[in-house]
Amino acid sequence: MNNRIGPTNNRCYVCREPVPQPDTGRPRLTCSNACRQARYRFLKGEPCRKLNREKKIVERRRSKPFVERRFDRKFFEPVYELGNRRNVYECLACGKPYLVERIKSGNPVNPYCSKKCEKKTKYHWDKFLDAYERAHQRGELDPRVEERFWYDKLSPLCPQCGIPFAPNTNLFGKRKRGRPRKYCSPACRKAAYEQRWKTSHHGDSRKHRYRPCALCGETFDAMDSMGRITKKFCNPKCRGRSSKRADTERKRLARRINLARRSKPARLMPRPSKPVRS
Repeated sequence: MNNRIGPTNNRCYVCREPVPQPDTGRPRLTCSNACRQARYRFLKGEPCRKLNREKKIVERRRSKPFVERRFDRKFFEPVYELGNRRNVYECLACGKPYLVERIKSGNPVNPYCSKKCEKKTKYHWDKFLDAYERAHQRGELDPRVEERFWYDKLSPLCPQCGIPFAPNTNLFGKRKRGRPRKYCSPACRKAAYEQRWKTSHHGDSRKHRYRPCALCGETFDAMDSMGRITKKFCNPKCRGRSSKRADTERKRLARRINLARRSKPARLMPRPSKPVRS
């Protein structure tokens, strides 16, 4: 039986597990390669893997955009307690940590690190609630926007029409596939593009969207409300006249076909003469 005792009392330097010592050679200080690497990082002053993971989680939480933050005051708690009623909190608006001391007074803690963050939050929430109420009254409210609202989260507003829409993320702020959404619909995106074109071209619209009417020949704007160039007639009157004319031509062609079927087919080639028998 080996009664050799190492420098760490036959315990691992990192996890304090029992370490069997060899009969010869240098005494073992760690129980595995992972503990040996952890001891090396500790002696060099480098952070361990667990600390790096926790650091990444904190950085990811603090770097969330304003729209993806959850403004829940009911469960607002300190992220670190220093003791003696001195706690560290994270701002709901920007995620910046700040120290709150309540040694002498027991006033409630302000969930914002500064007046600037508080005014910014109030402004955006008032604007969002007005747009939310208008969309709800008109029946244009997205169910995902309502779900985010009950989850104490803001939703971005369309810069063209002002309707709130759900971003390209889930409830926990994780990005989905595709580019981030800026407008609520393709129609608003197309309208904003047309507006930018007019601003940069002295108020002139794009020329390719104008074409002559298929009936009267008058030039008109062929783009619909969705931004697609699908119109063929300048107004509903021309469209109705064209439809009526096409219906009349179809009926006339059907009468001609029925008349041709009832009559005997015309003989285009003469019958061949019978051969004369000699």
